[in-house]
Amino acid sequence: MPGVLLLGLVKPVRLIREMFIILQQKLMRKRLRRAAAALACLSFLSLFAAPEAEAACPNPSFTPLGNLVELVSCTESKATGSNNISVAVPASVNPGDVLVTVVARDDDDAMNTPGGWIAVSTEIMDNNDGFLGVYARIATGTEAGSYNWTWGGGGEDAYAFMMRFTGASGQGSFGSNSGNGGSAQAPAVTANADNSLILRIAGWDRRQQPVDPATIISGYTTITQDRSRNSNAAVTGAAVYQNQASAGSTGTANFPASGEQWAAITVAAEPIEFRFSMPDLNASVCSSQEVTLSVTDRLGNPMTWFTGEVTLSASNASGASWADAGALNGTLNDLGNGDATYQFSASDNGVATFTFTNSNTGATNFDLSYGLFSENPAFDPTLVITECAGEVLGQSCVAGFSTSITIPAQEAVVTDRGRMVLMAISLEGTSDVTSATFDVGGSNVPMTQIYEEHNNNG
Repeated sequence: MPGVLLLGLVKPVRLIREMFIILQQKLMRKRLRRAAAALACLSFLSLFAAPEAEAACPNPSFTPLGNLVELVSCTESKATGSNNISVAVPASVNPGDVLVTVVARDDDDAMNTPGGWIAVSTEIMDNNDGFLGVYARIATGTEAGSYNWTWGGGGEDAYAFMMRFTGASGQGSFGSNSGNGGSAQAPAVTANADNSLILRIAGWDRRQQPVDPATIISGYTTITQDRSRNSNAAVTGAAVYQNQASAGSTGTANFPASGEQWAAITVAAEPIEFRFSMPDLNASVCSSQEVTLSVTDRLGNPMTWFTGEVTLSASNASGASWADAGALNGTLNDLGNGDATYQFSASDNGVATFTFTNSNTGATNFDLSYGLFSENPAFDPTLVITECAGEVLGQSCVAGFSTSITIPAQEAVVTDRGRMVLMAISLEGTSDVTSATFDVGGSNVPMTQIYEEHNNNG
């Protein structure tokens, strides 16, 4: 910085000297020297007081990078000589957004986490000279305007920032590291899902890093690098991110070297998933099949907050249709030929069950589209549709004279009911079957006799 200041003064000083010569005949040499000194001093002070570059965070709208998990926006806050720091919630937060707050502090006093947040990872800087913490919250739509982190002990400096992510499930893995001098190394962790967002975070005691350079770590997008103030009593925090297409180790990542104590954290944030399931993998052209779509995390926990509109499609599905299986709360729009859209309701709790009817025999596969998302291939079963065939639902045999018998003839699968039921009765003797009824919810509906044959040959 001193070199820049000196270079910035070279040309003004030369111009002043030239002005001395031009004005020599009109003004006294003593006055000129005083004016030159004043002008030079003013120029130096103006350069010395120039503000630092504007931070990348706060940023109301990061450019989408075409990933499943996206960083949308970021806010920041700075505190000096304090025992708390308050961070504003980014604008336009929706239910299901994942909020992540990072707090870097220049001492190691215990941190108090605000209600509704969890401490994902914390690390003490080497020699107990600082603290770095990462906190997360899944948005519910009832967020306060800001949240306050507090700590004990005397007044300390802190730098904090809050990030808003979309497409994240709230599941992930993390690890931390600390050291003194050299590069702050964010450790390797295992990303357990494809297309995880890899977040690298670091904090330093004092003002060891420049504010928001164009690149912090090669191959990563910069979120922020800033400090509590322009002083040796400050604390510095930084964060970068990238997408990892395949599950597996993230490897390590090094922040620029410094001469101070540091802490670093790696977080692998996993995306939400879409899963198809069916009670069985076979159906016939004369029946319907229940198809369930679940929005989950990697462990299968439903994303109860999900309210997006998805597009459904099916192969080998000319003339096929989607319908409500009886428990949908959102809006289903059947487009014909196996295509449909469904607008989830919050009351669905991330799970929607449909009936799918297809008159085409063969294999049918289901597909989903939601922005950049598609169904998880590991949860995408194929339905095999066959021609109609008779099915024996139950049988009963009774020995003795005239009596009544009961045959279980109701299909257990609700969506297969409504088909024609045939009942065949064989008995010994010359008596006729006097009546037959079908019990529908306690109401005995008479059955129609189609054919009766007597064998009188013994």
